[in-house]
Amino acid sequence: MARGRSVLVALLSGSLLLSGHPLPGAELVPHHGEAVNPRGSMEECLTCHDGRIARAVDYCTSNCSIWSSHPVRRPYPPRGKERAYRPASDLPALGIELVSGTVDCISCHRLDNPDKGHLVPDTERVGLCLACHVNLQ
Repeated sequence: MARGRSVLVALLSGSLLLSGHPLPGAELVPHHGEAVNPRGSMEECLTCHDGRIARAVDYCTSNCSIWSSHPVRRPYPPRGKERAYRPASDLPALGIELVSGTVDCISCHRLDNPDKGHLVPDTERVGLCLACHVNLQ
């Protein structure tokens, strides 16, 4: 990633000063050669995952198909479909994190997981999709 892009990520996350030094309390992790906020917002992820630096993930912001990547910024569970989803209170035990009651990048991805896709590792016993979508069983 270009230095200018690093500074932009830093400014969005509030994690770094312009000099590139961590702010007190900031917990950055290495991610493909950069130091990033592992609990960053969708905007922070899209700073690189826009297709110019890393694989574009624009489908995450619009597509709503269980057979492809998941849309973000959607309320969980969807209104009127609560019975088809695991209760939100059960998700932390599976490693799923909601952001203000919505699905976000960090709901399914953990940058501390070195495996391809950086998927939430705690869902091995139920599978990532089945962690939330109980009607698919």
